[in-house]
Amino acid sequence: ADTLPYCPPSTAPDPLETEVAQARKLVLRALDAKIAIQDDATALGAIRLALKLAGNILEHPGEGKYTRIKNSSAAFQRCLAKCPGGLELVMAMGFRTAVHEFEEFWAVEVSP
Repeated sequence: ADTLPYCPPSTAPDPLETEVAQARKLVLRALDAKIAIQDDATALGAIRLALKLAGNILEHPGEGKYTRIKNSSAAFQRCLAKCPGGLELVMAMGFRTAVHEFEEFWAVEVSP
């Protein structure tokens, strides 16, 4: 006789897993829809800077200087702000704009 495979009871999705999955979709959408269709140098510059920002946060989670970037930074302007899809990618990574001492920057809140 054929037996059905065992399926464990389903559990409610973990809120963190849901949040990560949603962020992953946003990052991929920004990359696929806009950044990937740019010329190679532009796309590579945006991806490299985004990876550097993420890497710095992962390597130095407790240090504030690694969780933000000045909006006026030449590298940020050149690689992400002026690249179609760049700001969507930064926002999908969790960065938000903020102002401190009359200077605009992008910051991400890191959970301990």
